Parts: sequence; C-alpha cells; structure tokens
Amino acid sequence: MVNKLIEKLSKPKKQAPIPGFSAHHVIKTIEILADAKTPISRQKLGNFLSLGEGSVRTLLARLEDDGVVKIQPRGTILTNKGKRSLKILEQKISRPKLIDAGNLTVGKYDIAIQVRKIANKIKMGLEQRDAAIMVGAEGATTLVFKNNKLLLPYDPSNIKTSFPNVVKQIFKEFKLEENDAVIIGSASTIKKAEEGARAAACISLKNFFKGV
Repeated sequence: MVNKLIEKLSKPKKQAPIPGFSAHHVIKTIEILADAKTPISRQKLGNFLSLGEGSVRTLLARLEDDGVVKIQPRGTILTNKGKRSLKILEQKISRPKLIDAGNLTVGKYDIAIQVRKIANKIKMGLEQRDAAIMVGAEGATTLVFKNNKLLLPYDPSNIKTSFPNVVKQIFKEFKLEENDAVIIGSASTIKKAEEGARAAACISLKNFFKGV
C-alpha cells in the first residue's frame, strides 16, 4: 500500500506533463500537513518544499483527488485518509533526524532517515548516493543493520570501530531492527541534506517494492 501511494501520486498522469515534484515531496507534504495546527497556504508549503507555485498546485490537486488532503480558502489540511496514509508511511520510513556523521559523509550537514526492512535489497548504496546528488545534495551514505551490527553495504566490518560516535547517535535516534537501513544525506545546508536523504530513501523504497 505504501508503494501504491507514493507511486500513484508522484508519477505523471496519462497525457499530462511530468510533474515538477517527486515521491519525497509527497511524503514531506503529508508530514507537514500532519504537524500543522492550522491550514497551510500554497506559498508556505512551497517554501517548505523548495517548489514553485505551479508544482505545489499540481501536487495538492493530486493529493486532493486521492482524498488525502482538503483544499480550503484558508489553506490545505490533511483528511482522515491522509492521516491513515501517514501511519502507513511511518511503518516503513522514519522522520528525518539531524546528526553529525563526521568523516563518514562528505557534507557539512547530515540528515539521517531509517527505512525499515530493505537492507537485503540494497547493493552498494550507489543508487541512494545518485538520488541524493540529483536533488542537490553532495551525497548519501547508506548503512544496513544486520546481525545486530551497523555496516556499509559493501563492507562486513562493524562501523562502530571506526565511527563510534556516529553509531551512538543513530541508536539514540532510531530503534533499529534486523534488515533495516539508515540513509544519511549530506550537503552544505540542512535543507539540501534532508532533501538528499528523502530522495535516497524513496529510491530505496521504490526498488524494494519492485522485488516483492
């Protein structure tokens, strides 16, 4: 159900131009609306998402067509279906967390996201890195949790030996289970690091659902 939600809302409709937003914008929109105490205007949402007015309008129209949001004169709110959708999403993908990954990553700021039960679908972490770079981040580092150890996908060594502080932060922020992954987006700004982490997490989900 998670894959149907993000794929349906982010892919182009028939005979329609390619939307100016991606799956990670869909997820972040739902999170923003869930946290908001009052309706959110298109302009404010566009600032949060770093999207133009046209892209935001299309995104919200898609969400409204699917019953996820309701657009009102004062702004947009999340519907009960939207709240249920958020709960489903949160079973698979966490909220982003600011950490300091030090020399493990390449950027000044690091944002980590936990994606559940996908470690076996991750190969080298190159797809995640490329997805992050495509949205303006400097890169993404993917870690997998196997046999009670945090590992790089291509290295069976426990990174706790080389990066104990990073591991400590990750275990503080996330409750990891076997076969989970943690994707760290890094960039020169927090906003771009978050966008990179979200894009990399979404490509991981997309690849996961191809194989199930």
